Amino acid sequence: MKNIVIIGGGLGGLSAGALLSKDGYKVTLLEQHDIVGGCATVFRRKGGFICEVGLHEMDGVYTNSTIKKVFEKLDVYKNIEFVKPKEFFKVYTKSGEFIMPDSVNSAKKALQIKFPREAKAIEQYFELISKISNCLEKLGNLQWYHYILFPLVFYPILKYKNKSVSDVVSSPNFRTNPSLVF
Repeated sequence: MKNIVIIGGGLGGLSAGALLSKDGYKVTLLEQHDIVGGCATVFRRKGGFICEVGLHEMDGVYTNSTIKKVFEKLDVYKNIEFVKPKEFFKVYTKSGEFIMPDSVNSAKKALQIKFPREAKAIEQYFELISKISNCLEKLGNLQWYHYILFPLVFYPILKYKNKSVSDVVSSPNFRTNPSLVF
């Protein structure tokens, strides 16, 4: 039996360890924190506020072939029922609560109802997210000659790589008036 040492008990380390163990390896997992899980954990702040620091939901559990292969090998589907949430998150502020729906189209519509004067900016923001997402998907299939055209083809990534959501929506291209505040 071969021995394997995995450094890091986050989702990747735990998954790798479980898969290797299923294949007959003796796995030792080393984790610097006092609990495993990495970004799939929570912590409690003073006053009892619980912070969820990682994965809120997972897409592709039945459609992504890699995820399916791993989950089938680890018998995940036999032990866990995946439930599609109705809401992505809920925000409570002085002006009331706002529920962000889980689907992109529903989220866009809810934001446009909440901030009708910002409907155009919200549409632009979701279009930008889609452009960046498409660029990121293309990164996995780059050939050497794509690097020559990188600044042109992947312009959205380069332009927004160091920008926060606040930076983007506050820019003159998106911000038409100051009403987009929860």
